[in-house]
Amino acid sequence: DRGALRLNVKKKGKTRAPKMKRGPLMSLDRILHLSHRLRFKNPLTPDSFAMPYKQHIVLECYIGVAGILDKNIPWGNAQDVTRFLFNKSFSDADVSMTIYYRCCYENTRGERSIWSKVVKSAIS
Repeated sequence: DRGALRLNVKKKGKTRAPKMKRGPLMSLDRILHLSHRLRFKNPLTPDSFAMPYKQHIVLECYIGVAGILDKNIPWGNAQDVTRFLFNKSFSDADVSMTIYYRCCYENTRGERSIWSKVVKSAIS
């Protein structure tokens, strides 16, 4: 039946998604009024915009006062990112606060890489 319908033959085994050993490279691409645009890159292929095989990015952020040490940030607000660009919007109440970002790769089995460096920026 598959030959008549021109469908590929089913694979016999499933390919396990590898756990990434390094976190993604994250940078602030553009800072606008009430929004930031983040850019993500794979550290193993920095010239490509493609996500690693069977991976997505978990992005956590915290909005608070300036000068919080990285180890004291109460992380939360996890979001899944599947593209190399991500837009984060803010409200008027967030102006003059500082936002802290960190991210990691997560495969299809929920295994996470190490976290990236914390990126900090003022909200304008």
